[in-house]
Amino acid sequence: MDRIYRYITINICAITAFSATLYFLEIINIMFLLVLLFGKVVSVVAGIYLSIILTFHVILLNSGRQGSRKVQLYIMDIHAAIALASLASFWIYNQDINLLNIIQITIRSVILAVEIPLIVFLTDSHIAASFTAGSPE
Repeated sequence: MDRIYRYITINICAITAFSATLYFLEIINIMFLLVLLFGKVVSVVAGIYLSIILTFHVILLNSGRQGSRKVQLYIMDIHAAIALASLASFWIYNQDINLLNIIQITIRSVILAVEIPLIVFLTDSHIAASFTAGSPE
């Protein structure tokens, strides 16, 4: 267990950046919803815009900036709440099960399984101290 903790503390920036790439799957999910509500053009524009923002966020996370760690914690906190609510809604209310529901529940479950331990690690004071305060000079 100590080896795992040591590995995570050494590579926390890369682990966090890699886990943030899972949000591209949620962007695709949002794009499906936007196609139904507003059409293809709005969906594609929103998908491109969100993908560009997430790409810059992943790059900044990999560089180990304190601000990016805080933003990632906010994103994970909001996403975990939404994912738990959607998973609970799916299991409590017996909806018609189709392929899209199964894919959505699987994706959100995998992301949630990565998010919860990462929230714990990113709030650890020793790991939080390893992030830099600003841009390296």
